[in-house]
Amino acid sequence: MVVSPDGRSAYAANRFTTTVSQYARNPETGALTPLSPASVEAGYSPEGIAISPDGKDVYVANRYSNTLSEFSRNSETGKLTILSKATVPAGEGPIGMTISADGKSVYAANSSSATVSEYSRSSETGVLTPLSPATIPAGANVHGMVVSADGKSVYATNYNSSTVSEYSRNSETGKLTALSPATVAAGVNPHDLAISPDGKSVYVANSTSPGKVTLFTRNTTTGALTSTAAITAGEYTECVLVSPDGTNVYATNETTNTVSQYTRNSETGILTALSPATVAAGADPEGIAISPDGHNIYTTNNGANTISQYARAAVESPPPPPTVTTGAAASITESAASLTGTVNPNGLATTYHFEYGTSTAYGSKAPATEASAGSASTPQPVSVPLTGLLAGTTYHYRLTATNASGTTAGTDQAFTTTTAPGPLGLLSALSPGSVGAGSGVARMVVSPDGRSAYAANRFTTTVSQYARNPETGALTPLSPASVEAGYSPEGIAISPDGKDVYVANRYSNTLSEFSRNSETGKLTILSKATVPAGEGPIGMTISADGKSVYAANSSSATVSEYSRSSETGVLTPLSPATIPAGANVHGMVVSADGKSVYATNYNSSTVSEYSRNSETGKLTALSPATVAAGVNPHDLAISPDGKSVYVANSTSPGKVTLFTRNTTTGALTSTAAITAGEYTECVLVSPDGTNVYATNETTNTVSQYTRNSETGILTALSPATVAAGADPEGIAISPDGHNIYTTNNGANTISQYAR
Repeated sequence: MVVSPDGRSAYAANRFTTTVSQYARNPETGALTPLSPASVEAGYSPEGIAISPDGKDVYVANRYSNTLSEFSRNSETGKLTILSKATVPAGEGPIGMTISADGKSVYAANSSSATVSEYSRSSETGVLTPLSPATIPAGANVHGMVVSADGKSVYATNYNSSTVSEYSRNSETGKLTALSPATVAAGVNPHDLAISPDGKSVYVANSTSPGKVTLFTRNTTTGALTSTAAITAGEYTECVLVSPDGTNVYATNETTNTVSQYTRNSETGILTALSPATVAAGADPEGIAISPDGHNIYTTNNGANTISQYARAAVESPPPPPTVTTGAAASITESAASLTGTVNPNGLATTYHFEYGTSTAYGSKAPATEASAGSASTPQPVSVPLTGLLAGTTYHYRLTATNASGTTAGTDQAFTTTTAPGPLGLLSALSPGSVGAGSGVARMVVSPDGRSAYAANRFTTTVSQYARNPETGALTPLSPASVEAGYSPEGIAISPDGKDVYVANRYSNTLSEFSRNSETGKLTILSKATVPAGEGPIGMTISADGKSVYAANSSSATVSEYSRSSETGVLTPLSPATIPAGANVHGMVVSADGKSVYATNYNSSTVSEYSRNSETGKLTALSPATVAAGVNPHDLAISPDGKSVYVANSTSPGKVTLFTRNTTTGALTSTAAITAGEYTECVLVSPDGTNVYATNETTNTVSQYTRNSETGILTALSPATVAAGADPEGIAISPDGHNIYTTNNGANTISQYAR
């Protein structure tokens, strides 16, 4: 039998007739009263029955007609009327029936053909349409059926096979697919079954002596059942149901004429017999139904041709399990932290602990012995100190609490212990450790606002452009990832106001001129796209006042000098446009005070030194015009205080040559040669003047040093180098000094480091 979803009607299939009894139900008392007429015609031997969740339709399985009858239900009177399509075909011997919670699917257990019929249901007309295939295999003498509340699973009891068939359900089509395995053992003669509202437990009535209720735990993800317990019932237990609130289970016992009654543990599904364990029913009780409000239970007594009706005592809900909130970690150090949270015991004695570990598998707990959170009904703050942690390590944790009603785990949280402080200026790779660049990436710059970076790709005609995250230092290619420059762009400089970028095109003998969008960082070629340079311009530099730009022309052994418009960014060659330098001049730098300019002459193994006119920007060679600078000086950098100049010597072994600078005259004096890696290419000094870094092309490393601010002398950090990509050359630092970047021209990447 079934009770309508509105609780106002009930219907029962009369197996030894061709009729279905129909009743009005008093929602206050639960009492049933036969309607007029008291029954409606169905097929031969109606046995199974189901009502749609919207209460509009009733379906009946006619065992010996091999059909399902279809009725519409009058929501006012509860009376049934046969649909215009009175029946749909089923398999042989349909008995049990079920309907999905969404009302879209109906299923019937065909006992004689050992199949399940599957139908789609029209929510408008109520008419059932067989799916394709119309039936799927079940076990021998399949009897009862149920659909899980989540609509994902369907189960059927196979009386003669002593198994339960388990199926997954397609929520769109309603089609069933057998799980693997397709059946699970279910005690002797499983007759019918029910599923808990939470979908965690399935109960099977075993029609044997003595009768049993077999409990299965259901995997709510896969739908697979696992046999958990067999609970004693009466003799020949026929049907079973779970109350809508999930707190009780009831089962009919056919030969003892009783109903077994149990309380249900909401966590485990285990049943405990109430006292008394049974109540009397009529002769041969079989079917069982419950009202939607859970106030009344009904059993069909097929030996007495009656329906027993019961009031169900109100169940006092036990206090819930603890309410838990995992809080933030506090007092985090290299090896310790304090875990916090709140526990509401909800009126029951409650204990708690924190689970923690380097993954969400946790693996450790604190405290080792459960701590008490009391028995209050309000949130209680809790905390546990952790010690012995690893430095620089991320830990996951959650708060878990237990009382008599169950266990609750809070949400996962994470914290990272601090890293043991290394020497000042030590580099560590970011994650990711590098970003892509163009072919033969050579030199690069970071914008003064720290939001952009640009790199010249020597074996192409492009400049890569990046957004920089000011918090992490990570670079992300812009869209487009590059802009066109001249042929073999190698040197690059950005104006101090961040408005313009200039690129030296080695084989075009030009400088490209770009404006920079301060919001997006994207470059746009100026209307005057290029200005002429000497032959083979490589290195570039710009004065701190933004008024002058200089380029090192490697093939003509000259330096081009330009004035810059602060309004338009356009460069204008000075007169003369070039001045002499050394052979294969490479790198250039302007002192922060704007008084001096220096250039490395790779083939001459010298540094050219110039004084700069702060008004015109014109350069004048000092006397002497050059100083010896070790073998193959490639590039150079000057300290922010203007007292030290560092030259990268591209030789084996590589060196960094230190010059002391006379801050009045600009003259350089060689002071020391510091060991570096192999073929040291470029060098820079940190904005705070405390560190120096240099790229080593053939050892694929960056040398890192502390700098003595008085003498300029460098001392290697430990470790003395960090790994870079293949053939590192250019090097740049963010204005805040937090990040360093190297261009790896053999890998076409840029390595990125935290400092």
